Amino acid sequence: MMVAVRLTDMFARVFDSPRSTEERAVDWSHRSLVGVCENVTNLRRLEWLILGHNALKAVPIAIYGMTHLRALTLNNNAIENLSPKIGDLKALLSLDLRQNRLAELPFEVGLLPLRELLVTNNCLAWLPISFESGFFDRCPSSGMWGNTYSIIR
Repeated sequence: MMVAVRLTDMFARVFDSPRSTEERAVDWSHRSLVGVCENVTNLRRLEWLILGHNALKAVPIAIYGMTHLRALTLNNNAIENLSPKIGDLKALLSLDLRQNRLAELPFEVGLLPLRELLVTNNCLAWLPISFESGFFDRCPSSGMWGNTYSIIR
């Protein structure tokens, strides 16, 4: 089955941008996005970024520079790995990675000040050792079912 896609639609999937650089929340869910442009870092006050239900295979690199983010929603994509640069998001309180293809989480996730971590239905075989030192006490809301992990390493 062949599907025709207009060129402008293809560009919108990568270069969609918010209305103002002062926005605090941006919802780009359900847009078939395969990436975001680098100028997303111009959103100086952005605290909540929603990129769920898209076609992302990796977390866009520009997101790791958005140090004011408090909530990042990346559920229902095809993300296979998460960079250790996730640790640069020191204000992050909520991270939603449900329904992706993650095989592991970087050590740095356990060092974040998360209050909510959702990794349900991924391919996680183990949890990082950083989860051992009180992570679940600091992060009371965590959804981790639907994975095959059995150890912390």
